[in-house]
Amino acid sequence: MKRITLILIATLVALFSTATFAAATVQKCQETMGKFKQLGNVSELLAQSYGYAVLPTIGKGGTGIGGAGGTGCVFAGGKHTGNVSMAQV
Repeated sequence: MKRITLILIATLVALFSTATFAAATVQKCQETMGKFKQLGNVSELLAQSYGYAVLPTIGKGGTGIGGAGGTGCVFAGGKHTGNVSMAQV
């Protein structure tokens, strides 16, 4: 009984402690890619790729049991073609 109560409390804390993030804008995605392209050979790899997804912010939270989530942009041929979101428990 004690263990079930502890799990229930941990689950509730995890659910209510997660942060809510606004959807990423194209401008924020481009700023993030500008920083990312300065690392190593990222620019060369992007030139060879058909497309890529950028998630500027992925938030996470929880105690014992946690979750993560974020939103971003999808680019194909260097042009914004859509949006993406991810979630994890």
